[in-house]
Amino acid sequence: MNEKIFRNWARLVLKTGVNLQNGENLIIRGEQIQWEAAMALEIEAYKMGAKNIVTDLEHPQSLKNRVMYQKECYLEELPSYTKVKIDTCVAEKWSTIFIGGLEYPHLYEDMDQKKNAIITKKTREISKKFSDARMAGSCAWTVTALPTPNWAAQVFNKEPSDELTKKLWDIIIPIYRLDKDDPAAAWKNHSQSLHKRCKFLGDANLDYVHFTGPETDLKIYMSSKSKWMGGEWNMPGQKNFMPNIPTEEVFTTPDYRKTEGRVKVTRPVNVLGNQVYGAWFEFKNGEVVSYGAEDRKDMLDQFFNIDPKARRLGEVALVDVDSPIYKANQIFYSILFDENAACHIALGKGITMGVEGGDKMSESELASVGYNDSLLHTDFMIGSPEVSVTGFSTNGKRIEIIKAGKFVI
Repeated sequence: MNEKIFRNWARLVLKTGVNLQNGENLIIRGEQIQWEAAMALEIEAYKMGAKNIVTDLEHPQSLKNRVMYQKECYLEELPSYTKVKIDTCVAEKWSTIFIGGLEYPHLYEDMDQKKNAIITKKTREISKKFSDARMAGSCAWTVTALPTPNWAAQVFNKEPSDELTKKLWDIIIPIYRLDKDDPAAAWKNHSQSLHKRCKFLGDANLDYVHFTGPETDLKIYMSSKSKWMGGEWNMPGQKNFMPNIPTEEVFTTPDYRKTEGRVKVTRPVNVLGNQVYGAWFEFKNGEVVSYGAEDRKDMLDQFFNIDPKARRLGEVALVDVDSPIYKANQIFYSILFDENAACHIALGKGITMGVEGGDKMSESELASVGYNDSLLHTDFMIGSPEVSVTGFSTNGKRIEIIKAGKFVI
């Protein structure tokens, strides 16, 4: 892709994504194949006044090597400096950019997932403080993704080629609004539209939302403190930022204790490095009591073994078929893109900013209003043109929100 596109993308991610300010510190994370993108971010970030930049690009084979060859007694071991690094990032409010777009999408399919789960759990435990700071909005972050040859091949189900990579770029450029004269302004306008949708949902004083469709009859109950969010996060006393670019969702943190019913997942989901197809979940008293999948149910088994709290919800998000990502008419095999093409739920950790005043609450206070403090957070898409969403307010009023996949509010 040409230098101008990379430069414009980098500026968008830095200005609109993490809203980098003069004198701030930045972490850039991703795989080594995203080196060119990371260099574009570094250059633009230094021009904007970044003080320190840590570029942490890993080769995906490193994790597989560890799982395959490390002695089992060391799987839970991490370098002693890891905690110091995390404490520093939280105290100094480092911003983080995560660049998705995998070099080898199928690399982990034959990996020992029990060992991978041990590593994942320990990594999540030690990094929880930084994760909590991001979810509370005190450390800015954004997730983005750029095409790779093998990712494009996965999307189009063909052998890798320059032509396919360009085809994926051609789809993604307008999704990023990089075809606009001023992409940042376009995202600002879009963010304001999402904020209006959030205000309507907030003013509705919803008791629960009811998803109905093929193999789906699910009621997700709100907390008394649930707050609808979308687009740019407006942080009182702190800078604003946009956690996902692209983003098309409005979301909130529901009461993890109250979800009831059954739901069918409508798109593949990457769980522990593997695509799970045709998943379904049944909830009772807020907990997944039964589940299955057409393929790779074992990934869900390992996912739930890492943390029992992952059986409960941390997020519900609404997206309709007017999303430009949905209109691309592709399965992207990327949670970032696929979650912004369809309504979704997240099993695991709640989003603190999705709780009114949550950033100022203690862990016990958050728990008392139904916040799920899990080590994990994975989105599962449950929306489609056949799915409708109806809201029921605390005073019993029925509000049609999405009908046949399309917003009607």
